Parts: sequence; C-alpha cells; structure tokens
Amino acid sequence: MGDRGTSGCTGGRRPGRAARLCCAAAAGLWLGLSAPAAAKAESVAVVPILIGPLQILLAILPAILLALLGAIVSILRPSAVKAALKLLWKKKLPAALFVMAVVGIVYLLSHAFPGAGAQVGQADLGRADWPAYRGGIERRGSSGDGPDPLERAILRTFADENVKTFHASPAVTGNRVYVATANKGVFADSGAICCLDADTLGLAWRYAPRGFRATYSSPAVAEGYVVCGEGLHFTREARITCLDAATGRRLWELRTKSHVESSPCIYEGKAYIGAGDDGMYCIALKPAGGGQPRLIWHLEGKDYPDCETSPIAHDGKVYFGLGEGGCAVVCVDARSGEEIWRTPAPYPVFSSPTLSRGKLFVGMGNGNLIETAEAVREKKIKKMRQAGLEEAEIDRRAAKLAPAGEVWCLNPNDGKVIWSYPLPRTVLGAIAAAEGRIYFGCRDGKFYCLTTEKEVVGRPFDAHDPIATSPAVGTDHVYFVTEKGRLYCLDRRTLQRVWDMPVGTAAPFLSSPAV
Repeated sequence: MGDRGTSGCTGGRRPGRAARLCCAAAAGLWLGLSAPAAAKAESVAVVPILIGPLQILLAILPAILLALLGAIVSILRPSAVKAALKLLWKKKLPAALFVMAVVGIVYLLSHAFPGAGAQVGQADLGRADWPAYRGGIERRGSSGDGPDPLERAILRTFADENVKTFHASPAVTGNRVYVATANKGVFADSGAICCLDADTLGLAWRYAPRGFRATYSSPAVAEGYVVCGEGLHFTREARITCLDAATGRRLWELRTKSHVESSPCIYEGKAYIGAGDDGMYCIALKPAGGGQPRLIWHLEGKDYPDCETSPIAHDGKVYFGLGEGGCAVVCVDARSGEEIWRTPAPYPVFSSPTLSRGKLFVGMGNGNLIETAEAVREKKIKKMRQAGLEEAEIDRRAAKLAPAGEVWCLNPNDGKVIWSYPLPRTVLGAIAAAEGRIYFGCRDGKFYCLTTEKEVVGRPFDAHDPIATSPAVGTDHVYFVTEKGRLYCLDRRTLQRVWDMPVGTAAPFLSSPAV
C-alpha cells in the first residue's frame, strides 16, 4: 500500500479525467458542486443534501391525490358525483392546466435530479486504486491532483427509493464511486453496497443480498476487488464481503461474531479489517474453491477488544487502534498477525492511524460517534453503581471519563510516542496528512492543522459544531463536514474559510467527503 508520496496507492491521474468531491449523507442523496468556469473541464464535486424525501414525495403525489379522490368519491352520493363531474367538465381548461403543471414539475425535478435513473457509462476503473479508508496511508481522501472544486452550483444528484441513509464514506476510482448504505429504524435494518457512475451519478450496480444490514463500513477498492464490512454497533454475526469491482458479483463472504464498522485495508493481495468484539481479520482477496473465503489469520477479540478503527498496512506491518476495553495503538506483522508492539493509550482510540514521512499519527479521546463524553460517563457511572461499587471508587474511575482528547505522533517501528497534542474533546475522524502537515477535526467544533513536528499552523478554524468526520485534502483546499451537516472548504495553508454550505438536516453526519 502506498500514497501519493510513497508507493503510489493513488496512482497516476488519467488525462482528461475530472477530479471530484464526493460525500454521502443521511438523506441518501448526492449533489454536484462545480469548479471555477476556467477549470470546469478539470474539476467536479459531489456532495449530499436532504432533497431525497422531497423528490420521493413529488414522485408519489399523483398517486396520493388519486387515492384521496377515490376515497372521497366512494362516500359521495351519485347525485353529488354527477354534479362534480359536470363542474370539472365546465372548468376543464383550468383543471387540465393544473394537472399539466403538476406533471411538469415532477418531470423537471426528475431530470434536474436524475439519481438512480441516470445513464451509466462503461466501467473504467483507471489506474488509481482506493485500497484503504480515505484512500491511502496518508488518509487524504483524495485520488487526484487537479484543480479543487470551488463553487457551490449543483450539477448532479443521486437518490434511490431503496436508500435511506449514508453513514459510510465514498471510495473513488476511475469513473466509479463506491459506498455502503444504511436503512436503520425501529422496524428496519437493511443496507447495500452501491456502485455509482462518477460522471452521471447513475447506479451502476447495487449489492443487497437477503438480510444485509445497515452499514457504517466504507468500501476499499483495489486490484479489481471491492471489500466492505456490514452492520452498526449492535449488529452481531456481521459479514465481510468481497465483490468484483466492475460488476458487483460476490466473490466471497465471511461471517464474524460481531459487527464490522471498521473499513478494510487491501495490501499485497489481502484484506485487513476489524470486527469489533471479534478482533482483527486478514483474508486473501482471491477465494478458495467454491467461492469460500481464505482466512490467513485472525486476532481474537479477547486479546484485541473493541477493534473498531480502520487498519493501515505499509512496509510489511499493519497498524490499528483499540477502543473501549482496549485503549491502545497496535502494530502487527502483516503476514503472520504476530504482535510487534502495543502502546497503551489514556483514552479509547477510534481514530484510524495515519502514516506520513516515517511517522504514525492517531487521534483519541472520551466519547464516540454518537455519544458525547458526558453521556458515556453517565452511562458508565450508572453501571458501576448497579455493580455495587463504592462511591469513592466510582469517583476515581469517573475522573478518567471527563471530556478530553489527544493527537499522538508515534515511531511506527517501536510504537514510542514522539509527541502528543492535548485537546478539550476527542478526535474521531482519521487525520489527513499532506506535505509535512496534518489536518483533523475535533468534537470541540474546531478544525486544526499542525506540522508533523507539532507546530500549530494558523489559528484553528471554529465551525461551532462538533466534527466527527475525516477531512479531504485537495491541491489547495481542505474539506470537512460537521456533525449537523455543514460542508466547509478552507484554504489548507491558512485555514481561512473559502465557502460553506448545508448538506442536510438529518444529523448526525458521519460520512466524510472525498476529492
């Protein structure tokens, strides 16, 4: 595995292929953002907003009106019906114009927001893979080096009646965008792995076998394979699935004993992925006979608890973090799974490790994607009291659960902490590294930039809203989404705001943008 600065996991940029900004949202809808006029042939962007329900409502409005009319007619007397028909005939021109207006609005909206009905071109996966969460070892969320999207004009959207929510983040390679979906409610728990045409946002294929559940894991794409996990935090016996990247045909499937919120990392013909309470898995991409998965090694959950982060592999090693119950950063041998080092952390590690310039970066802190540190603290205090612990012991443990966070820089060879940067809240998204700097958001509502030597660059940008997502670093700009669904574009050298816009209202927003 590599990145733009190492072994080239982002690959060469195809001539004429547009750069894109992609992001999935709770609404299950995508929209396009345009670049400056002079660069429109080079740069396009895709970001989600909450229009999907409106489109669906408009699409079914005629059927609703017809059903209501039928109900009314059924209870009216024949004489009244006759009178109503006469009135309609008398006012036939206004009635016809009204019907034509409704049909025209629905037609125009369906063409302005083509969604799943858009055309799909022939798959061209290009030379640039997306082998890990955020694209590569530096977690830039970027696969190109063209001009950055700078305007907010909507170009295209994707909406599908089968898609309720996106919690996962998109993977982009060639003219395809891969993302997992989530339809989670009181009586619903379903998901799918989708492949979209990056130029039209048409649905190229959708993988949704019976019983596939709402998913947070983001796909990894490399060597013609797509690998993705399944499930949300309370899912059990979740799947790890490998598909053909061009067709969506299932190549193999492996059942775990827990959920798979971790996103996979593809490295040297193998997929590495965490499975929550079931530890870490390494599986060969090429299946055994009969389409059976070939398990290379499995690290048990009892030794590697709460294995939630998305691993990264480089130079024969795999790096990952452990959340609650584990609280550590771990390095294992990529071939054997043998532990090389483990560095205990003061907090749960939910941020996925990042490698850049011979250093390993990771965020941590109290609280999780859904609950604040205070909420987690209260739940744990309640459990301790139910367990009969004395108040003095409860107070001692509760003191370690206060809101706090850190960013660490470690030596990837031995796990020793080179420096740490304390924060008032946790860092949950992956840290993005580019040209000697690291970028990350924090639950304190601020976006930070440091050099790899810990020097603070500029003044942290205050978004006034918790940030749980990972940033995407373009050529000159950095993009991130806040918990309430506001997309920001900042100058990546000064952290000055270039533009911002809402991308929906169905918080929390967990999906990260991709360039």
